[in-house]
Amino acid sequence: MVQCTWMWTYYTLVTRILGILTAIVLWGVGVETITSINVGIGLYLIIVAIVTSFLEATFLLDKCACCGEGTACHKVWRVVMWIDNWKKGILYILLSIVCFLNPISSWMAVIPGLFLILSGLLYLGRTYKKHRDEQTRESAQGEAYSRWEGFEDPAEFTPGSPADEIGTAQISTELPSEDKFEEEMEADGDIDATDETAPAIPNRQ
Repeated sequence: MVQCTWMWTYYTLVTRILGILTAIVLWGVGVETITSINVGIGLYLIIVAIVTSFLEATFLLDKCACCGEGTACHKVWRVVMWIDNWKKGILYILLSIVCFLNPISSWMAVIPGLFLILSGLLYLGRTYKKHRDEQTRESAQGEAYSRWEGFEDPAEFTPGSPADEIGTAQISTELPSEDKFEEEMEADGDIDATDETAPAIPNRQ
């Protein structure tokens, strides 16, 4: 089965962009609704726009946060960063419910409501992406470990081990003795052992 790897590669980017667009739509529709259609719904959309804008900017604010470790500011910021992925998705979906309560008199509120639902669903799917990335990382680490599992560290070789014996093996260069040379010549028929006129075998030692 072909996996859409490109979709998961740009999934977080698409989720961030849609979240920012949702905040922009909430601001625009909120201002328009509060001035001409329904003050109550418009005020609600403005409040939701503030919350959404802050939550969508947390990934940028987190890079420049200067709260000291263990301070009250740091604890509050940890709670803010905890609201992400499926928690942010559920929050967006819950905030969109009010946008559909009176679609006739406040029909413009349906538009940001749809954006909130779509953005919330993407954040729910981001939880699955995070779990999928963790499994892929663990499987890659397991394959790398099993690939090197059969190899031994050269530093662990000790004298007397098979690898040491092979590495230090030497080829013997000892010449055959005179008796052995004569036996080989007799076997080949080159000389007769009883022939006294046979040439003397040179001493190779």
